[in-house]
Amino acid sequence: PLLYSAPGIDRRERIFPASLDIPPEIPGQPLNTAQSFSDVIPQSTFVFMVGNNHYSPKSGYDNLSYSINDVILLEQIFTRCCKVPPQNVFTSVDVTKKEFQNHFMDFLRIIDRKSLVILFFSGHGDTDGSLVFTGGEKVTPRELRSLVNQFPNDTVLMIDACYSGENERTTHAALDNIPAFKKNSIRIYSSLAHQPSKEFNYTDNSFFQQTRAFYWDVLHLGGIRGNGYFTALIGY
Repeated sequence: PLLYSAPGIDRRERIFPASLDIPPEIPGQPLNTAQSFSDVIPQSTFVFMVGNNHYSPKSGYDNLSYSINDVILLEQIFTRCCKVPPQNVFTSVDVTKKEFQNHFMDFLRIIDRKSLVILFFSGHGDTDGSLVFTGGEKVTPRELRSLVNQFPNDTVLMIDACYSGENERTTHAALDNIPAFKKNSIRIYSSLAHQPSKEFNYTDNSFFQQTRAFYWDVLHLGGIRGNGYFTALIGY
């Protein structure tokens, strides 16, 4: 997959331990196996994902732990379970707003206009529903709608960020005089309009014990240490 990354950042070495050897016995009852997805019929799909962990001290936002993990988890689900071709999955990690905008425009030049488009963001969200990038810059609800509406494809938008549900409010001063999201789009948010989102660590976590075999055997993510609650539920 094409990975846009900040200089000096290696997502896998930082996220995973040095050894990914699969132990002979894995605790937990597998819910799905690789065989479960063997009959999936691939659909024409393009995916663009953003995961921001590291925020500039001047941004006013603390670093996050698992937003890049969220991108890695979904990348494996899309390619291994949904059979999306790896070359159709684009990821952008630890990026400023300007970098995001440049990468997204590159993505739009590549997609097949008849394909499904899946967009995913994991990172900080502001109280008005804005998506926050590493320098503290924001994509406002108004800008987000414009981004989604500028191409005709059927679209799924998923956001794992605090206050993300604010983007659906019908009475929102920031959204006055702008069209609603296009009709052929589905939006899925990790939180309600006034609700924060959370991350959690898998260590000694009963939730992860139920999914660990799936992560190991199907997704090949033996060393993943945590995710956002919302994204983890997709993995579940």
